[in-house]
Amino acid sequence: MHTGLNLTIDIGNTSTNILLFDKDVVILRRKVKSLDVKLIERIVRKHKPVRSIICSVAKTPSAVRKFLSNNTAYLELNIDVGFPVKVNYKTPQSLGLDRLAGIIGAAKLFKGKSVLVIDLGTCIKYDFLTSKRAYIGGSISPGLRMRLSALHHYTEKLPLLEPENIRDFVGRSTKTSMLSGVQTGILAEMEGFISRYKKRYGSIKIILSGGDAGRFEGQLKIPIFAAPDLVCIGLNEILNFNAKN
Repeated sequence: MHTGLNLTIDIGNTSTNILLFDKDVVILRRKVKSLDVKLIERIVRKHKPVRSIICSVAKTPSAVRKFLSNNTAYLELNIDVGFPVKVNYKTPQSLGLDRLAGIIGAAKLFKGKSVLVIDLGTCIKYDFLTSKRAYIGGSISPGLRMRLSALHHYTEKLPLLEPENIRDFVGRSTKTSMLSGVQTGILAEMEGFISRYKKRYGSIKIILSGGDAGRFEGQLKIPIFAAPDLVCIGLNEILNFNAKN
């Protein structure tokens, strides 16, 4: 039987990632559309994790929180718990904890390095960690589907599109023009942010995470590290840090 297992749950706007860690090794991974307390009950009863934590940008089912509180050492994630990085954000109470968890995951993956985390989800979030393990902030912009939805919502005739791969950035129809405008625009935005951070901070590591990371990682002409489990890696680090302290 494993001992000292950590259960981490990352609840996003469109899906939930559930990872179970034995130290730093992932021994179970589930991705679901919506979080069901019965799934959590099965995982806990089978694997008996010692600690658990939830990071949510949406509403957390109260039954899940109650079950974890009663059956594990559940850590309620908020800005006042201990973190293994220094937080230099000016308004920490308004900071999305998924952003901070991602940064802590980056600090784990690239010790002693400056890291720019680009999370391509419902929103696109840019977050920067200095080589001295200080989180200083970043940027938030609309995500891929949000941009496509806005084009449809705020116009009379533009259709509502789903993302598709495009062969050329020059659109030759309304559909391909919209897809190019959104997807090539995001690519140019990322390249612009990366260039600015490199100009100010020198050598940096780039991490892509989030549901749309796979659509863009092959298009960036610079070395990047794809980390779809970044938030849960950070949550595991937060559990371990608070267990020690």
